Amino acid sequence: MKRNTRARVLAVAALLGALAAGSARKAGWFGGTATPAATDEEAISAAVYATMNAARAGDVSRYLAGYTGPMQVALQRSLDDSGRAAFARYLESLDAGVKGLAVSVEVGGGREAKARVERVYQERNEVQVVYLEKERGAWRIARTDGDQAVKAAIRYGTPIR
Repeated sequence: MKRNTRARVLAVAALLGALAAGSARKAGWFGGTATPAATDEEAISAAVYATMNAARAGDVSRYLAGYTGPMQVALQRSLDDSGRAAFARYLESLDAGVKGLAVSVEVGGGREAKARVERVYQERNEVQVVYLEKERGAWRIARTDGDQAVKAAIRYGTPIR
C-alpha cells in the first residue's frame, strides 16, 4: 500500500473511531454522566398526568393502574358493575370540555404526597386535591377531595390586547 493511501485510511479510521466513541458516550453506553433520576415532585406530577391522560383516552387498564387502596377497589367495582365499554365512555366524558390541566405538588417526601390538580374549562376552573402513595416504586392516587369550582379571572380563549 502506498504511503499516501495508508495515511488516508488511518485518518478515516481515526475519524470513524472518534465518531463511534462520541455516539456511544452520548447514548450512555459508557463514560459520561447518567441521566439523573426524576425527582419525587416530577414523578408525582407525571403519575397524575398519566392517569388523567388514560381517562382522556378511555384506557381503563392504565387509568386503574394510577390508583391504589380503597379508591382502586371502588373504581374496580364500578367497572365490574357498568362493564368495560361503558366505563371507558365514562372516563372519556370526564375530560369533556377540559381545555387544560395543571398539577402542582404541594407536599412530598416519604411514601405520601399531596398534589393540587386544576382543570381549566371555557368559563371556569375546577380544583381537586389528590393524595398519592408510593407503592412498589410508583406513585398512585390513594384518595381525593371533592372538586371545588373556581371562577376564572379571564375566560379561557379571551384575546389579550
